[in-house]
Amino acid sequence: MSSENGPDEAHLTEQSENTIVEAVSSSILGAQTTLGAICSHYEQSAQKSVDMASRMALLVQQIYKANMKIESAFAPVGNGNIRMSLTIKNETMLPATSMTGILNLETKDADILYGNDGKPDLFKTPCNLAPQALYTQEIEIRLKKITQCNGTVILNFMNPLSPNDSIELKREFGLYLIDQCKKEILDSKLDLDLVDRLCYPVRFLRDIFEIQPIIGISYGMCIALSSSKYKIVCEVIDMSEDLKSVEVEFTSNDQQVAQRLIEELSILCGV
Repeated sequence: MSSENGPDEAHLTEQSENTIVEAVSSSILGAQTTLGAICSHYEQSAQKSVDMASRMALLVQQIYKANMKIESAFAPVGNGNIRMSLTIKNETMLPATSMTGILNLETKDADILYGNDGKPDLFKTPCNLAPQALYTQEIEIRLKKITQCNGTVILNFMNPLSPNDSIELKREFGLYLIDQCKKEILDSKLDLDLVDRLCYPVRFLRDIFEIQPIIGISYGMCIALSSSKYKIVCEVIDMSEDLKSVEVEFTSNDQQVAQRLIEELSILCGV
């Protein structure tokens, strides 16, 4: 016995198909929502990772800037040039990798002669400085005339947490007239023209003229500051009762240079 599909059975089939479509659509929508949430979470996590890496790289940079020391000292060579002794101290627990340097002097009257006796020269090729290590270099400066000028030492090296970024350290310094003069204590006063009389603390006089502690500062002491062309003599002509300050007399064969030196000493002393 055979039978034909009636209207009710056809309607039931259509309902089943709609139910399946709705279920599939709901599943797809749910999957999209879940996938969207996963992607959003991943993006947030990735951004947090980027932010964390950036903060860590910045922290490392701050550590270097606080604990990498750049120091310089100057002394006349004897041939009219000035020797700059550069010292870099890596007081961090991290290496300074691929370190390079730039030295700038704010004057046209100077030539910089790099040389390091066969040792690494960071002004020519990159150097590595290990944690707690010391880098030293002697640099000769040829001056066309005695002059006061400022300068800058700039260091660049790799950030260990961000190899594509470099860390820059900068230190400014002053090359003073007194740095360019030979200092010596004279046995007797020289016949030079009077420039000025001033008072200074004994401690400042000892430090600035590099007088050894074993040598006493007393009435009549004469300290000569000389270069190839100029000579300036500072004579102690009076002392305070507590022996903490002195009055000195400056004489020189060049009034202009001596006045500039006195102005420089006043700035350094703060008087």
